[in-house]
Parts: sequence; C-alpha cells; structure tokens
Amino acid sequence: MFKKHVYLIVVAVLSMSLVTTGSGCDRQRDKARKVIHRPVPVKISTAKAEQRTRHLEYTGSAAPWDKVILNFKVAGRITKMAVREGDYVKKGRTIARIDPTDYTLMRRLAQVQVDSLKKELGRVRRLTEKGAIPGAQLDRIQARYDAALTQLERAGRVVRETTLKSPASGILLKKMVSVGDLVAPQRPVGVLGDLSKLRINVSVPEHELRYFRRGMKVPLEVPALSLKLEGEVYEIAYIPEEKTRTYRVTISASNVMRDGVYRVRAGMLVRFRIPADPIKGIFVPMRTILLDPSSRPFVYVVEKSGLAQRKFVHIGEIFGEEVRVTGLTEGDKLVTGGAQFLYQGAPVRLVK
Repeated sequence: MFKKHVYLIVVAVLSMSLVTTGSGCDRQRDKARKVIHRPVPVKISTAKAEQRTRHLEYTGSAAPWDKVILNFKVAGRITKMAVREGDYVKKGRTIARIDPTDYTLMRRLAQVQVDSLKKELGRVRRLTEKGAIPGAQLDRIQARYDAALTQLERAGRVVRETTLKSPASGILLKKMVSVGDLVAPQRPVGVLGDLSKLRINVSVPEHELRYFRRGMKVPLEVPALSLKLEGEVYEIAYIPEEKTRTYRVTISASNVMRDGVYRVRAGMLVRFRIPADPIKGIFVPMRTILLDPSSRPFVYVVEKSGLAQRKFVHIGEIFGEEVRVTGLTEGDKLVTGGAQFLYQGAPVRLVK
C-alpha cells in the first residue's frame, strides 16, 4: 500500500511537469529527430546500490491522561455554575449546584420524625424500667427510632449531593449544562481532564510494531507550539482496530506550564519519528524520471554505443529529492541532465 501511495504521488508530480512542458518538449524532440546527426548534450551519473537510513513518522492527538465525567446523583434544576470551560479546578472545589428546596424539606420531616420518636423512646424506656409495660414494646420503639435516624442521615446526604464538587484536580474540558437546566441523576454535566500528563495514541501497521517496546523513549514535537517533549511508550495493543487493522500504541508525556497554564491543550497534534531498518537499493533524482504516454515511469541511460535508451523502472520510497527505483542495474549510465530533450536511440554528447 505504501509503495502504491508513493507511486501515485510521483506520477502526479511528473504529470504536472509534462502538462507544462510537454508541448515544448515535443517540438524539441521533433527537431532532434530531423537533425539526427546532432548529439544531444546530457549529464550522466553511474547508478550504484546504496544504503539509506530511514525513519517512520507518526502523528497523534494530545489527550488528558485521565478524564472524569461529572454528574449529580440527584435530580433537580441547576441554580449555579461555579466554573467555566478551561478553568483549572482543584479537588473538592464546587462546580455546580441544583435547587435543594425539596430535599431540605425532606430532611426537616425526617428530623421531626426523629425528635418525636426520641421522646417516645425515652418515655417507654422509663416505663419498662418500672415494669409498667413489657420489654417487647421498648424493642419496637427502638427499631422505629433507629429507622428514623437512618432516614435522617439519608436525607442529609441527599441535600449535600445537590452541590457537585470536583472529585479530582484538573481542567474543565467541557461544560455540558447551563443554569436553569433540569438534570437527572447520572446525566453528564461536564468533563474534567488531568492535563498534567498527556496521552498520545497512534495507529501502527502490524509490520511496524517490531520497532516499538514498552518503556522506549520517544522524541515528541508539537508543531503548533514549536515545542519538543520527551515521551515514553506506555502501552501496545494486542488487538487491532477493526476498520483499519492497525494497532494502537499509547505514548505518555509530561505537559509543561507557562504562566500557570498548561501549554499543550487537548486535541493538539503531536508527531514523532523513530529509526527503522536501513534500506538498500538504487536511488535516482526525481527529476530524471519521465512518463511515457501510458504514464509508465522510465529513465534514460546511455549505452556503450553512445545512444540514449529508455529503461522502465518501478518507483519505491522517497528520500528527499530522490526516490528508490528498481529496473536499473549497477553501472548503468543514468542521464541526470537533458533527459527532456531525448528520444529513443538519440545520440548524446556528455557535458559536465
């Protein structure tokens, strides 16, 4: 797939070149055919196999290492939002409140019930101690009193749950409700993220997984900030993504602060390169590759007879302004200058 991708890119570049220069080249070739005895001045170089170092490049998005979905445990209408998106929130800080009126009334009723049963329990206990009533009646009142205490405790907890406090320190990444909204229990009202540590997920083809290992250091770059970070391979998935058939590799990195604000924000692009096995082959300048009418790539080589001959090639990986090709043989005299004026069998004159 990668080779096909590279091939299409090179073909597109060469096709554009032919569109802009094709008519002029055709006229010059026609002139060259009419004056066959005039050699075409060209520059050549000797094709030879070389080894090039290469790197694999990956791009991912920065995300908080941990995220918390914020929600109320009780239903009600929001009366206050104490933070805005992007605010740094410390653990325990109030984030939002809902109207506690109904829940406060329930707590008062529970308190009245406890007070009433407490008096009744004291009266029954004194009578029991005097032997005026059986002990079983005391047990029943004690049970009712204990149940009322439990109801009071629960009502108090519900009232406290009308105030939403931050369960951890982090950045409020997203606010999902506003004052006046009616919320149900467990409905998300916001997302809190810990940006002190970053998570970067990248998709890696199966044949490139061998270049990764847990704990490996990775030099990261955030292009939007011209910022460099040091990352570490944290996790390598064992199951591929169903659609892409690639494996998720998770990189961890520490964020940096400036003026009390984390510089890398959620969603920013992060890229990195890692070294891969060197590649061997014959590399030629991209400008030497031409296309025939069927869009097949070829180069010109100079035979011992001094005539130019086409050699069709297959395009491989691109390295800067050069591309790896197959179809050439070591020792071939590759035309590196003046190829656009040549035709099959044209005589040539070597120039420096």
